[in-house]
Amino acid sequence: MSTIIKANKLKAVSQTHDRTVTLTTEDGKSYKATSPQIDMIFKAVEKSGHAPPPMARKYCSAGENMLHS
Repeated sequence: MSTIIKANKLKAVSQTHDRTVTLTTEDGKSYKATSPQIDMIFKAVEKSGHAPPPMARKYCSAGENMLHS
């Protein structure tokens, strides 16, 4: 997933509680994977240098302020 994140602008990033990650690139392609750790995908998006998509912004740079239910 990190290669996809680095090479593409993202339209959407989501993660479920079972760590299933879904990425949608601006060209409309979707990718799914299971993350080894919760919220790891948001750290990868932040490190990529691309601006995070709108729904991911509250998780990127928020770090310790994230709430998990």
